[in-house]
Amino acid sequence: MTQCLNPNCSKPDNSDRHRFCQNCGWRLRLGDRYEAVYNLGSGQNSHTFVGRDRATLVQPQCLIKQFTPVGNTLLERDAAAERWRRDVEHWEIASQHPQVPDVFEYFERESHQFLVQQFLVGSHLDQRLQEKLGPFDSDDVAAFLWDVLPILHHLHQNHIIHRDIKPINFRQPPSQEHWWLVDLGAIKPLTATRMAQPGTLVGSADYVAPEQLRGDATYASDLYSLGVVCLHLLTGLQPFDLFDGSHGGWHWRSVVPDVSPRLATLIDRMVQPALRDRIPDVETAMSSLGMPPPSTPAPTPSRPRIAQWQADQTVDLAAQVVAMTPLPSTQNLLVLTTANHIEVRSLHHPANLMHTLQAEHPYGVAMAAHPHQADFVIGTRQGILTRWHQQGEHWHSQLIKTFDCGLTQVLYGPKGELVLADEQGRIHRWDKTLSHLQQTWQAHRASITSLALSHSGTILASGDTQGRVTLWDPRTGECLRTLSQHPGAITALAWLPGDRVLVTASWDVTVRWRCPKTGSVRQLANAQGFYLPVRSLLSHPTEPILVTGSQDGYQQCWVFTANDKTVTEPARAIAMAPQSTGSILTLCTVFMEQDPLPNVLSINEAGHLKRWSYPI
Repeated sequence: MTQCLNPNCSKPDNSDRHRFCQNCGWRLRLGDRYEAVYNLGSGQNSHTFVGRDRATLVQPQCLIKQFTPVGNTLLERDAAAERWRRDVEHWEIASQHPQVPDVFEYFERESHQFLVQQFLVGSHLDQRLQEKLGPFDSDDVAAFLWDVLPILHHLHQNHIIHRDIKPINFRQPPSQEHWWLVDLGAIKPLTATRMAQPGTLVGSADYVAPEQLRGDATYASDLYSLGVVCLHLLTGLQPFDLFDGSHGGWHWRSVVPDVSPRLATLIDRMVQPALRDRIPDVETAMSSLGMPPPSTPAPTPSRPRIAQWQADQTVDLAAQVVAMTPLPSTQNLLVLTTANHIEVRSLHHPANLMHTLQAEHPYGVAMAAHPHQADFVIGTRQGILTRWHQQGEHWHSQLIKTFDCGLTQVLYGPKGELVLADEQGRIHRWDKTLSHLQQTWQAHRASITSLALSHSGTILASGDTQGRVTLWDPRTGECLRTLSQHPGAITALAWLPGDRVLVTASWDVTVRWRCPKTGSVRQLANAQGFYLPVRSLLSHPTEPILVTGSQDGYQQCWVFTANDKTVTEPARAIAMAPQSTGSILTLCTVFMEQDPLPNVLSINEAGHLKRWSYPI
């Protein structure tokens, strides 16, 4: 059986052969991959399912957590959804430790949010106590601490507190010697834990530190809870049976007098009720046990010299520019000006002007070229979509459609499919011939400012004036997920090769390299040399290289390397171009037969067109 993931479905049981719920019509799979098998439990606004991954035969089981944001107003529900997105980012950071279950993907559907995680089977600590028919001895507890303290070190190094350390959250998978830390539902970054109201209980009362009860959890709070777990393992008794509330102290040494002095002293320091008396951090605890110091990243090399990036061609168009795009099928370059002219230039030698076309409809704001044909389209502020087609030496225009509001973005896919966005936050998808509008969906509640299609053509990213970035299945219009919000409007989006990283830029003057599966920020950068937002992004077609063009006229080349889980090389700028006059509006790639790497064309709003060679 397959369970419907719609929490409002009255008959969620479905046959395995169905792809849609036979009761409510919901799609049964998340991302056409993950489906729920049975319900593990429900909370006030959440459900947890054991699921399966239809895309793999190796360990196909997974865990699916569903959350529904609650609130009396739309703003409150939006805030709750945004908090959960940020929690997902922290869960993924935690999962980068090999003894924490992996976070696979994050999804959104209608008003509901879903997290897909690794499903871990195995005995927890309380079950192991029952199997042993007695408490752990001193060596067992010391070995346990050796195994799990590095997990806490990983969390704390990333400014994350677990807040729910207890025996049932440590599991040991079959045929493994390591203990894993599970149930990340309570983790928070340190700065966020102080948002809790005094007296709010997060965690289990038996194991929680006194300051955590007041809403003031710290790194030492996790150490306190871990120390109480050790007392439970050593004595076999519940924590409340060992704590003397009248004197505020633990009485456990008389129960197990043969504990090694080093371990006993460490545990006593971990469970001190007063923070000033407690062991302060994981590094000190590890040192007390004689453990080697935690591995630290290799020292950061001295800041590499940022080369000055010089243009090998410069053309002054003597006109203000709105947009620029290459026309691959003819090896030409299209430049749209504020005078309503479309200049057709040589892609390899931009100084060579081939044609000047006069657009019939003013206020063009977006332009896109067909990847395989001598066609391009222009969208205007008045909502007019026009197609241009070359026949011989002549260009002909055709009115495709007039919309009820201004267009903001137009984009061709790798197979010639056309996607466009408008000021009302809608996305429109056309067939390849532009004769049929296939689908329109409400993508955002604000005007869409940027579109970017993944290299595979399977994910469409859209950004809006409120700083939201949403990922879509362009074939169906189904929302996959919304990423945590930028403080400012989105100015540009770009996919790195392999589609493992989505780069987002915003009016908050940051560039973020993000994991598209979960939305987590791999790295955030304020680029050196500019003080206004990045307006344009260009991804190298095959290498993890990104070019940024900013509002204040700076252009930089960045290198960034990451795998599915971690950053292997932080983003670093390797070259910067001299400041130009005016905002760099558009960047595009130029392939030259004699060069091993493509070149870059940039144009600013003043009409200065430059060609650059990659500085690597």
